[in-house]
Amino acid sequence: MPYLLARALMDGEIYLDAFTTEKFMDPAARELMAKMTFSPQLDWTGNAPARITIRKKSGQEKSWDSFNGVRNAPAGEVNTPMTDEEITHKFDRVCAYMHVSNEQRDRARTTWGNLRSVKDIGDAIRTLATFGRPQAL
Repeated sequence: MPYLLARALMDGEIYLDAFTTEKFMDPAARELMAKMTFSPQLDWTGNAPARITIRKKSGQEKSWDSFNGVRNAPAGEVNTPMTDEEITHKFDRVCAYMHVSNEQRDRARTTWGNLRSVKDIGDAIRTLATFGRPQAL
């Protein structure tokens, strides 16, 4: 939790590149993590909603509730589904990060976006068989 919170505060988001060794070992992130303390919310039962509160030494405070039912939840949460454009943008971003060619990206999107027309699911799975930089098991 400390690392994810530090990265989110520093980068404005958590993305795939947050899990590289370079970012994980980033001295600025480590310094920010060292300033964090965590304590339980006594009335929290382990189910949503949860709350994160940041208190600065100056006394300034900001809190965020988990996004179950919160109006300003990010796209993709249960109550705020992503638009087709947001899904396309996210898919394109992941493909670029994983070095998937535009040709393979478009073939996968077309195939998986219209599964009703696929006669053999193996055809759809093959569009992902060498997706990005696969590593041997």
